[in-house]
Amino acid sequence: DHGSEPQVARGMNPLRTLLGAMLLLQVACAGPDLAELGARHGFAERAEGAEVVATYLGCTTLLFDDGETALMTDGFFTRPGLSAVILDRPVEPDAELVRAALARAGVERLAMVTPVHSHFDHALDTPEVARQTGAVVLGSQTTANIARGQGLAEEQIVVVEPGRAYPYGRFRVTLLESAHAPLSDGGPPFPGTIDEPLEHPAPVSAFLEGASYSILIEHPSGTALVQGSAGFVPGALAGRLADTVYLGIGGLGRLEDERPGYREDYWGEVVTATGARVVRPIHFDDFMQPFGSGATFPSLVDDLDEGLGALGALAQGAGVRMEMMPMLEPVVAMAGAGGVAE
Repeated sequence: DHGSEPQVARGMNPLRTLLGAMLLLQVACAGPDLAELGARHGFAERAEGAEVVATYLGCTTLLFDDGETALMTDGFFTRPGLSAVILDRPVEPDAELVRAALARAGVERLAMVTPVHSHFDHALDTPEVARQTGAVVLGSQTTANIARGQGLAEEQIVVVEPGRAYPYGRFRVTLLESAHAPLSDGGPPFPGTIDEPLEHPAPVSAFLEGASYSILIEHPSGTALVQGSAGFVPGALAGRLADTVYLGIGGLGRLEDERPGYREDYWGEVVTATGARVVRPIHFDDFMQPFGSGATFPSLVDDLDEGLGALGALAQGAGVRMEMMPMLEPVVAMAGAGGVAE
């Protein structure tokens, strides 16, 4: 059961106490779940008749499908749990859990899977998803070395050239250089690159960021941008247009305390710059909980209400529609294409 915490070895009472305290914190300070957020902010439109559908699978895992070709970001399903993160334990993909999650999401085929960066909560399962679906892994050299360390065939690994458009069926996918949210001393947690195949299992801290990307997904029916982490490179998206932005908001509720004006800067560099008319928040759920749970981070970890409230105000002021993604339910992927938000 990946939702429960493994036993700590006898004699390690301080660690047992720490884990117990963290579990109590999760319960006592639990944030609103996805159903509650949808009730407050509204859910995206269901996919009846849509040419391209998007399905939210938690964290920054998104499935895009036009009926002929399917693409995925991240593919993170194993979710090792609180104790693995706190104790920096070795982790590896759970192939059966990944298989069950793909089946639950109705995934029978994938052309490509790409992580937004290479931390464990994004890239841990990416190679296993590719192995089970026949997809290619598109990503940085760091992502490639995670895939190699898991034994993925070299012909299924593509080291990306940022700014180049890669065709998959009627889709074109472009990875643009971006930045992780500055959550640790003004920068990303676990920075750096992996320069050799990463032997598995590997500690959580061994999954270094590598490169972070904004993922532009173009289709004849419209364009979506997946901004997986709440960071940005000034000017990097200038001239890149998108109908819908899937906006990473992890940490955004707290970043304003240390960097006043950060939310407005982030909004301007990602939403305003691309001309998007629809914004859908992602990367707000508690990735230490089992896949599909819809649980969010404890309020002491990230003030989700504060972050979403501020984004809602920015959206209203700009005439942009903000809406939540329901879990495991296909919705219109490129909402806002060719029109103005209501």
